[in-house]
Amino acid sequence: DTKATDVCLDVKETYLDLRTPKYKLGLHLPHPIHSQEGKAQFFSERQELKVTLLMKRPMDFINMQ
Repeated sequence: DTKATDVCLDVKETYLDLRTPKYKLGLHLPHPIHSQEGKAQFFSERQELKVTLLMKRPMDFINMQ
């Protein structure tokens, strides 16, 4: 079973890299994101990782005021 301490997650503006002892995932993101503003939560009972990322879109500054 995978533990939260086994999960290595690295998020860049257009790429997500996820590694565990058993699995590897390299994912090119369809849209740029704010790499410092996301969050991740690991549910050990389900062996599930939930990653939430904030998209970086050209007109978002209008909605963030």
